Amino acid sequence: MRFRNTGLLLLIFGALLAYVYFVEIKGKEKAERIKERESKLLVFEKDSLKTVFLEPAGIKFQKEGAEWRITEPIRSKTENWVINALINTLSDAKKERTVTRSPESLADYGLAPAKYQIIIQHEDQADTVYLGDKTPTGTYVFARVNSDSTVYATQTALLTHAEKDLFDFRDKTVLDFETDDVERVTIKTPKRKIALRKEGEKWYIFKGKGQKLLADNFQVEQILNGIRNAKAKQFVEETPENLSKYGLTRPAYELELQVTDDGGLKKLIIGKATGSAYYARDISRDPVFTVDSSAVHKLNTSEWDLREKRLSDFYSYQIDYIELRLPDTTYVCEKDTANNWQVLEPVRGKAKNWKISSLASSVSGLKMQKIVDENPSSLKKYGLDKPSYQFICKKEGEEVANIKIGKRKGDYYYAVGTLTPAVVLVKKEDIEKFDISLNDILEKSSEEE
Repeated sequence: MRFRNTGLLLLIFGALLAYVYFVEIKGKEKAERIKERESKLLVFEKDSLKTVFLEPAGIKFQKEGAEWRITEPIRSKTENWVINALINTLSDAKKERTVTRSPESLADYGLAPAKYQIIIQHEDQADTVYLGDKTPTGTYVFARVNSDSTVYATQTALLTHAEKDLFDFRDKTVLDFETDDVERVTIKTPKRKIALRKEGEKWYIFKGKGQKLLADNFQVEQILNGIRNAKAKQFVEETPENLSKYGLTRPAYELELQVTDDGGLKKLIIGKATGSAYYARDISRDPVFTVDSSAVHKLNTSEWDLREKRLSDFYSYQIDYIELRLPDTTYVCEKDTANNWQVLEPVRGKAKNWKISSLASSVSGLKMQKIVDENPSSLKKYGLDKPSYQFICKKEGEEVANIKIGKRKGDYYYAVGTLTPAVVLVKKEDIEKFDISLNDILEKSSEEE
């Protein structure tokens, strides 16, 4: 009898739990979902949208695959974040307040005719949101939906998007590419032509007869990133018939990019200046647009500007061996297993870590100031056959720098480095940093202190 009562109690308890879960909890959640749905100005699934149309701007957006495109009044890519912001705002728009269900005149609210219309096609139906005047406080905008004459107050964020024009929505990319995908670059002006090619991770300037010079990766990528991030300031003419009036038949600048992954050839031509901008055109598209002069001026460059000016390519923390051959002595230092610098020559002892690191940084920071002889037949006349200074740096036994310093010439020294065979000039003040004594690099022992 006792077991029967216990079982009955368990059944009752289970029923109560089921009631609480399905009626109280789930029922409350369902009621909240219904309330949320009813509070929305317009109910639709964003993924089901096929078209969005804005009036009176006459802008039509069509979903093509995963991307939105403008199809009226022109065909163009769109700034996806702008159209998505419009869609998200429309989806989130609420009936903040019901103003009237039976308006005497919709014109009193700027809704006859409506100032703006947002028309969407989704699944098998179309919906229209009409927007009118702002409320007297300016906090909301009057709105109605489809054929319903009820006037609601909704947030002005929707009005902000509806007021945008074609320029706000269209893609303003000057030239569409990814910097990492570019393999070759050609920059042309009426005075010069610079050809660059990427080999592995390094950029080279290619000259005639197969000659190539190491380029400064940072400088090349600055140009590419400047154009990649540039935006059209204004679209001047959609289908131009006369390019000469923009200076585009004989461009001031031409930028050609060969892109990997079958990206083909990208080409930007830049014509006359107009105020603080230049007329420009991506040859794969019709429109003439303007681009800010700051992006254009990056193309006003030279081989010298783009050339790698460092004499070696390493960071001071990477090396574990440094040899400084100075006019009167040679210092050799090497890192031990604890990553501390030790002096090996001219005596053995513990080195000042900070000082050796500073010297290594000075070696890695040496830069040419001028090219004297691109392909020297003899180093003797520059004093480089028997250098007055020589800096050798290694990483795990591999030589990463071997810089020779020759004769002095005024405020400079002749030099030859690891990255180019050219004889160049380096600043005298940069070389004099290495005029050090043993006490400068050797850590004092406790007994000496």
